[in-house]
Amino acid sequence: MSELTYLNITENLKLLLEMQGRSYIYDVRKEASAITKFTMEGFKPDYVLELIGKLIEIKRHSKLGKENFWKGCAVNLSDAYAYRVKIETVYPTIATITSPTVGVENFQPAIMQKPATQSKDAMNRVSTWSDPWQTFLNWSKKLTGSSQSEIAKMTAVLDDKMILITGYPPEHLQNIITQYWTNIGLSVVYKKPNN
Repeated sequence: MSELTYLNITENLKLLLEMQGRSYIYDVRKEASAITKFTMEGFKPDYVLELIGKLIEIKRHSKLGKENFWKGCAVNLSDAYAYRVKIETVYPTIATITSPTVGVENFQPAIMQKPATQSKDAMNRVSTWSDPWQTFLNWSKKLTGSSQSEIAKMTAVLDDKMILITGYPPEHLQNIITQYWTNIGLSVVYKKPNN
């Protein structure tokens, strides 16, 4: 019995989508590029399949599924990569009010042979959504080790319109952090720490 790898992820994704009554619509080059990007950023195949499960649940949501943004987002590896921050940002808002119906924890492809249990990550998302900074810190564990270290040094103060982050990360990380909070609807201000 093999486990889920990037070599067999497309066949597992196809099986997951068939179980959901969906077709796997993809471009081979874009999917290969997405796999390369997920790999280079240190994301595990299990995370990628779980991300696609979240995307399916968002698209099924009674309100979100009707939005043009989500209608235009295909359920494939390349769109999961392109919209991963948005997916991770939006999903906790629906995960607290609905029980998951789709995702890796509920998907048992023959190649994986794993029991279906709710992942610790999914439980953490639900239990920490009341603290957005902690939710962000949990989400940031998906990033590279150096990015996680940079984020761990930061502190934040939030209100209903903005987040003030004490810390000044490199530009690439600043873009990721800013996109995360902007997708939630908060403006982001960075403050250099006093030395």
